[in-house]
Amino acid sequence: MGMKRLIFVICAILCSSLFVSAKDFREVVYLKNGSIIKGIILEQIPNETIKIETSDGSVWVFQMSEVLNRHGERDEFKTNGYKGFVDVGGAFGVGTYGDGLVSVSSTHGYQFNPYFFLGVGVGVNYHFNWSTVFIPVYADARGYFMNNDIAPFIGLKVGYSVFDGMGFYFNPSVGVRFIATSKLGLNLSIGYNMQRTDITFRQYYY
Repeated sequence: MGMKRLIFVICAILCSSLFVSAKDFREVVYLKNGSIIKGIILEQIPNETIKIETSDGSVWVFQMSEVLNRHGERDEFKTNGYKGFVDVGGAFGVGTYGDGLVSVSSTHGYQFNPYFFLGVGVGVNYHFNWSTVFIPVYADARGYFMNNDIAPFIGLKVGYSVFDGMGFYFNPSVGVRFIATSKLGLNLSIGYNMQRTDITFRQYYY
């Protein structure tokens, strides 16, 4: 009985500690007028309003245009300015001359507004059956349909490849952007990769 009672006391202490920690947790909302509001976020409508309850039970509603930042969450994701991407992917071949590949590329450019990005990039594509390395240099345009943490987009890379293989490079895609922090996001996409090149077959006869 003594051991059971001890275990019960320990569990009770742990539960009460977790309850107190959860109860004491507060968000901090900084307003553009200099005010600081501490409380529990009851509701937030992206790009519209935020509702917070303070420790005295008061409930406040603010327009997002009044909010400077929230402590404990990321800063606002930049909707304009420099953006850089690192893409890693692969493909399988279709058609008579299609070939599977692995690809790594890096794109850098400017986000003009929440809905449009334009940049340039370079990649390395290795084709398995051809045993050939292509280095595409391309222009990259991306259009986003929403200004949210999760936003669908369409993309288009157009350029020219050099090195072992040479030729026109074309890569349209569709995908979804997931914002992780103010400076980091994840893009998942699927698309079509077209690489034009000339292949020479040599045959030797006696």
